Amino acid sequence: MRQNPRSRIEDNSPESMNRQAWTIYGQFQLDRGFRTPDPDRIHWGTPGDAGPGTGVLGDIGGKRLLDLGCGGGHYAAHLARDHRAVVDAIDVAPTQHERALLQYADVPRVRFLLGDAVDHLHRCEPYDLVYSVHGLGYLHPHHTTACPPCTAACAPADGSSSPSSTPTFTAGRPQAASNRDN
Repeated sequence: MRQNPRSRIEDNSPESMNRQAWTIYGQFQLDRGFRTPDPDRIHWGTPGDAGPGTGVLGDIGGKRLLDLGCGGGHYAAHLARDHRAVVDAIDVAPTQHERALLQYADVPRVRFLLGDAVDHLHRCEPYDLVYSVHGLGYLHPHHTTACPPCTAACAPADGSSSPSSTPTFTAGRPQAASNRDN
């Protein structure tokens, strides 16, 4: 039996409150049976935006990608399915992770991970590209150690000083966060 995410407050740290908020949100979506619509492109702003779409990532076929704060997993599944990328997608909220698995577990080349993205970045093999759609805006400013490990996660295997790719992130306008569907 799944524990009610509202029944336990771990502590008052920003990280804990963020995890708890997304866990409650994920539970709400699970309870109402919401399935995220499959995107045909990445919406870097609000849905329906005129932004650069998925093309800003370049040719990602066969490349290793990391989706930070993947939520319901729809962008990771899109990139794996439609662009043939190999995607690790991580989220800190157990119910968001559950949503991603329920909807996209059968998509080849995508692996959904539950855990802290910064911890993962400290122990993972390098990625060709690390991206986040609205995920970094939920990190506490004192938890910005995500940036150095993220850059290291894109470091070339040969140890040269030039990264193999550039981390790609977006942070939405405040009103966009209230319209977020993932």
